[in-house]
Amino acid sequence: MYILNFEIPAFLLSLLCFVYSLTAKRRQYIPPKTIRNKLMSQHFVFLLMLLTNMLSSVSSVVGVYLTTATIPNVGVWQYLFHAFYFVFHATLSVVFTLYIINVTGTSLNWKKPGYILFSVPYAVSELLILTNSFTHWAFYMDENLVYHRGSLMILLYAIGVFYVAMGFIFFFKNKKAISRVDSIAVGTFIIIATLGIVIQAIWSSALVELFSESLACLVIMIVLEDKSGHVDSMTGLLNRVAVTDANRRMMNSRQK
Repeated sequence: MYILNFEIPAFLLSLLCFVYSLTAKRRQYIPPKTIRNKLMSQHFVFLLMLLTNMLSSVSSVVGVYLTTATIPNVGVWQYLFHAFYFVFHATLSVVFTLYIINVTGTSLNWKKPGYILFSVPYAVSELLILTNSFTHWAFYMDENLVYHRGSLMILLYAIGVFYVAMGFIFFFKNKKAISRVDSIAVGTFIIIATLGIVIQAIWSSALVELFSESLACLVIMIVLEDKSGHVDSMTGLLNRVAVTDANRRMMNSRQK
């Protein structure tokens, strides 16, 4: 029996961070226009991470609720929400890594082919999920509507581990590109998120992974995303601290 004690708080905490981040009026958070620039925007990727976490939480809660529900076509709905969960959860590991890449400034070196290569494993995982109704390679429901993992579920986990490992590598290789405080915040973010993954892997009925990721996002929002200390209160312009941070990131990620 799955324990939902952490899934609902995960949704509420992510929603709180998402609403605050959208409503806080900060000049440097004007959304970029093109998709490539959006993916290179630290704040936009942070919002995308929160949104993905919320959608994963909702899909998980509804999917678990439907295991005991008595509604028409419950099997169809149960399958759909399981599929939604895997679609959003596969996205979460990619966005996590993309955020680390943006924080360290290494995304500035990337060209279009770089983003294409980065997205190939993610495209494979999503294709596996979207075609699952025909193949049952990711998961399937038996005649009693009991959930079972498919033969290629291990591939989904392997792709997720690949992106998380990539995030670790980018952080430790380029942590000099960010300040010590920001480096500690990102390190805390990685530790909390990883701890939740490990606990849920060991104790599969305790759904704590999304809550740990929401908690990690709260730390990031308070330390990295709140840039009020980077803006001059009288003019609304970026101050010396912002220039120093931008210069450190550019220099240590080998930008001109």
